[in-house]
Amino acid sequence: MDLPDYSRCVELNRLHVEMGIKFIPSVPPIAYDEMTEVKAVRKLLDPEDAAVGSRLRREAVPVDREDVAGLPNAPLVYRGRLVCVYVRDQHDSVAFAGQIRRYAYHLFNCPALQRMKPSVSKALLVTQRTDGLFEVHDLSSEFPRKAQVVLGLCPDCREILKEQGRFGHPFDLQTYFDAHDRYQPRKLQEMEAVTTPISSDALADMYRKVCNYVCQACGVGCSVAPQLLHLHFEDGDPTHTDPSNLYMFCVDCHAHQPGHDHMKIQPIVQADIEGVQTLRAQQRIVSVRATGGWRLGIVS
Repeated sequence: MDLPDYSRCVELNRLHVEMGIKFIPSVPPIAYDEMTEVKAVRKLLDPEDAAVGSRLRREAVPVDREDVAGLPNAPLVYRGRLVCVYVRDQHDSVAFAGQIRRYAYHLFNCPALQRMKPSVSKALLVTQRTDGLFEVHDLSSEFPRKAQVVLGLCPDCREILKEQGRFGHPFDLQTYFDAHDRYQPRKLQEMEAVTTPISSDALADMYRKVCNYVCQACGVGCSVAPQLLHLHFEDGDPTHTDPSNLYMFCVDCHAHQPGHDHMKIQPIVQADIEGVQTLRAQQRIVSVRATGGWRLGIVS
């Protein structure tokens, strides 16, 4: 008579583990590489671009007409920003008392700006100041004078604004820039090496192979159905991937771990447990289908 080998009895071995007679070792350590890649983790203002904007708001910047002028009657743009343009070095007498003379500032590549002599068009300044004051050098006398003076809007630019329905009474530079400058400050992506931990599924596949597709608790071989083997985290933390915290169990032994009773009532788990029991029967592993939990012991 061929008697069952009760040394391979599932329930008996569980009892031996609970009693401390038998200990189940954790999985053997294996080497694997976590994926490291350079990723953009945040966006920061480009300090060079921010410095340009700050300078334009507080002072004037020398430019050539080609730096700001596009199509005829198009808005004047410097580095993506709407600006006003004027001539700093003026050879007719300048009214430093605050009254507006013939000199003016421009907002568009207007006819007056297009007619400007090449020598003058290479001595323009751009700014986003909104107080209406402009730094002017009066070169009309033997002794040049410098001052902040009030300049008026170029008549040609005023006509373009009127044609576009954008000329307010009175005209205000702050309102013009607020309403029409759509420039968004340039940002730089801050890059950082980001390590992506290996996924639980990939880790389970590796340990299935290392454990030869055999449950460490009951010894059932699952090479024909690897999905019946689960990677068990002893402390319940799937990010704690140290080998001392890992065990490879069949779904039935996994469901009998402390705190895993919820697995036993899931239909899909029940179907997998039946699959494990079929494999045990084929491999002459004794099971009396007893119930009850069991606890692991660790080989020191």
